[in-house]
Amino acid sequence: MRIVFEKTSYTYMENTPLEKRALHEVSTTFPSGEIIAVIGRTGSGKSTLVQHINGLLRPSQGKVTIGERTVDPKTKKKQIQKLRENVGMVFQYPEHQLFEETVEKDIIFGPLNAGTSEQQIKKQVPMLIQRVGLDESLLHQSPFHLSGGQMRRAAIAGVLAMNPQVLILDEPTASLDPKGKQEIIELLKEWHEEKRLTIIIVTHDMEEVADIASRAVVMHDGRIAMEGHAQEIFEQQGRLEALGLDLPPRLKVLSYISVKTGVPFSSWSLSPEKAATEVNASRKGNKDV
Repeated sequence: MRIVFEKTSYTYMENTPLEKRALHEVSTTFPSGEIIAVIGRTGSGKSTLVQHINGLLRPSQGKVTIGERTVDPKTKKKQIQKLRENVGMVFQYPEHQLFEETVEKDIIFGPLNAGTSEQQIKKQVPMLIQRVGLDESLLHQSPFHLSGGQMRRAAIAGVLAMNPQVLILDEPTASLDPKGKQEIIELLKEWHEEKRLTIIIVTHDMEEVADIASRAVVMHDGRIAMEGHAQEIFEQQGRLEALGLDLPPRLKVLSYISVKTGVPFSSWSLSPEKAATEVNASRKGNKDV
């Protein structure tokens, strides 16, 4: 599902002494079926931007078009409700969206409200809970008895149960250990491959961007400072540093090796093993000339 922002501005607490402009006439397009990372420092406007995509926020000015639906300052709540059946969002703090008595009830809540029969959605729950790395024994527990990482996984399962065409995740791997982070990244890659949905990840973790995103949008002071293919963004280290961002350690190493050896790596998200293979292949090729 394609998403288009057209001169979208947003002001918090408009017409009050605490008024603050968070977005300034943002225009950009998120192509359908891609994994896009929205990155930037705290307060850059990245979370405000994505909250317009499922109607949590309505623009103060301009508009956002999601597929065939448009959200502008005059959009009615009823129209936004229909939009949310196709756009799922996992918040940065999962406890903000978990509220039912049990994990199972939380997972099936969205589909039930959208008209799916309880019997039909309950058949999918074991698969969903397994896909996010939780044990079925947790289904009948209160979500508030889970750890922070487990709550995040339960929240993701609830959004996936809606089978959205657009999936938005705000800091999806926050509070997870390295193993848990990698499991969530792999889950999102697999789900994207199966469903070909549009995935938008809000993150400050540049390593995460390198692992999963095909495109990146860099926010700064409520405006888009950079955007394009993730690899192209990473190649502009000086601009990223000027915006208070830094390359992941892995990319710094690859950049250093590339400069020292003259090897143009095929991707800045290569594993050490694949990077070594490309260096060896390049050296062998040079010897053959």
